[in-house]
Parts: sequence; structure tokens; C-alpha cells
Amino acid sequence: MRLAIKRHVMVMEKSEYPFDITYYNAHDRTPSTDMSEYDIDGSIPEELQNKKYDVILLHTTFLGRRWMGAYFYKFLKQFSWVRKYNSLKLAFPQDPYDHAEVLDEWMFSLGVDVLYSVLPKSSDKILYPVSSINMVMRRCLTGYHDSPEPSTPAFPTDHQRRKYDIVYRATDLPYWFGSHGQLKKKIGDLVLQKIIGKDFREDISSNPGDTITGSKWLGFLGGSRCVLGCESGSSVLDYRGEVQLRVKTMLNKDPVLSFEEVSSRMPKGWDDYEFFAISPRHLESIETMTCQLLIEGHYNGILKANKHYLPIKKDFSNLDEILEKSKDKNLTMGIAERAYEEILKPGRYSLAYFAKSITDEILARV
Repeated sequence: MRLAIKRHVMVMEKSEYPFDITYYNAHDRTPSTDMSEYDIDGSIPEELQNKKYDVILLHTTFLGRRWMGAYFYKFLKQFSWVRKYNSLKLAFPQDPYDHAEVLDEWMFSLGVDVLYSVLPKSSDKILYPVSSINMVMRRCLTGYHDSPEPSTPAFPTDHQRRKYDIVYRATDLPYWFGSHGQLKKKIGDLVLQKIIGKDFREDISSNPGDTITGSKWLGFLGGSRCVLGCESGSSVLDYRGEVQLRVKTMLNKDPVLSFEEVSSRMPKGWDDYEFFAISPRHLESIETMTCQLLIEGHYNGILKANKHYLPIKKDFSNLDEILEKSKDKNLTMGIAERAYEEILKPGRYSLAYFAKSITDEILARV
């Protein structure tokens, strides 16, 4: 697993309350690539279904099964037993703008009591018009920091001694995540064009084969003075996958269409939403004292431009200026140290803090 997912899934291990925790990996029920091996009659362990639960936590890795298309409804049938429990149910969805109505109806049908949203309160009525009537909404982040794991390679905090000047890993997201989704790859491509052949040591890639998992990720970040990035999220609201279907249909007919060409054929305003949030890698970068070169944004009000990161304008008009600033090792180290002292050191964005907030919610209700 990616480090951020592993930490998030196992957050309750950080709770001081002695919970008896049962884990079940919903990905065990995931079909093969061509769906031919999906067994709707496959058994869920009886002990999982019959055990008495005081609390059921529905993690984003479970709730993400709504993206399986028609097979999602077979998945629903397999896990219909969750509905029968009158337990306290807490849900932790992410990317709620993707198949938003499907998620909203699912939360309502399961009788979810508390939903932890990674987006601002202003998005609640847009994303959860049905389930929010009966649910309590809480705020959380997409990921939290923790002390480096024992197997993490040691890295120097002194920027004079780091191997790379700039590093980055990005996913080349499909067009249906809108212009914001395109930023993730675009920033890496543009920076590479600017610095190739110049005095920069870089490791920038959007190749899936270059993905770094587990504790090696912190070692990767810790080996560089700077890292690129932008807010996570999407600028598109896709209720039931209809935006995705429309884009796929266009690309099936003409696979070489650019994002701009696809966008020009979409309904007006399709790409005007702002479902943005700070991502786990922003806190991980602070954890390794790596200076961040980020597309300017809100970042849940946690990161402040020119204080905790160097801001790149959304139109990239100041990219040359920011890259020139990033050469100053004292500047990058100062920004990284300030972010660590002001954001991570107080502990408000730690796994332990998140676990305590969930524990308090549970103990107040059960």
C-alpha cells in the first residue's frame, strides 16, 4: 500500500482506547480486469457477518467500490448485511464528487450516522442532499502525518546535503476530473521542460511504473530539497458517471483529442467546480522538511503561501521566478523548517490526534 493509505486505514491503532478491531479488505472482492471472474455468490466469512459490532467504520477504500460500474450493484448485494446492524456507523469517503449521487444514496441506505468529509461545509448540500438529513457531518483531512517508520531510510535535514533539487510523482488523471485533474501532470511536464539541461538535479515522473510505495516514499521526499504539487481534488461534479461516459465516448471515436478539445464539446460550466483539499503528500513533505513548490490554493487553510510553500500561479506565469528562488538552499530550508515548526510540531494533524477525535465521537455515542 501507499504509505498514506496504510496510515489512514489503521488510524484507530493510534487510539488510547482498547478497541477490539476487526479488519476486512473489500479489495478481496474486486473482480479481475475483464470482470469475468467476479463471483457474486462468493462467500463473505460468516464470522464477519455474525459478530456483534458496536461500531462499523467504512473506509474510503471500501466506499471507492462505487466506481465499479454495473458490478457495484453485485458488490452491494454481497455487503447488504451491513445494513442490518444497528451499530454506530462512521464513513470516511474521499473523491465524493465522483459518482456523487451513488455515494449519497449508499450512505442513506446504510444508515450512516457520522460522515467525515475532506471538503468544506459549503459542499455538503451539493454532495449529500439526501443522506445529510440524518447524518452528522465532521471535517477531516485526506491523510495525516506520523513519525517516520523504522524502515524509513535516514535523510539529512540540511538542504546542502540532499541528493536532488526537485522531485515529483504524479498520476496522469483522465479528462473527466477536469482542468484541475490535468494540473497534476502538467506541473511536472512544464518544470521538466524548464530545467532539463540546466543546473538542476531532478527526479520527476508521471509513469505508473515509477510509483513509490511504503516507507520508501518518505526516503524519496527526504532526499530532495524541493517537491512539486497542487491541491488534490477535481473541478468536475459527476453524479453517476455520466461525465466519464461522455468523455470516454468522445475518446473512443477520436483517441487523440486534447483536453481542450474535449472540454469545448462539454456542457457549459462542467469544469467550474472547486472540490479541492490538502493531500497527504503535503504533510509528508513537511514531515521530511522538504520545501514545497505548489500551485497557489487554499490547502484547507493550513498552508500559507510564501510562508509554508513557494506559490506557483495557476497560469504558470511566475514559474521561472519560483524555480530561480528554489536554487537558494537557505531559503528552501527555512521554509521547510518553518512549516515543520508551525504545522507538524503542535500535533494537530497527526494520526494520534485524528484517532482521538474519532474515539471521542464513538464514546459520546455508544
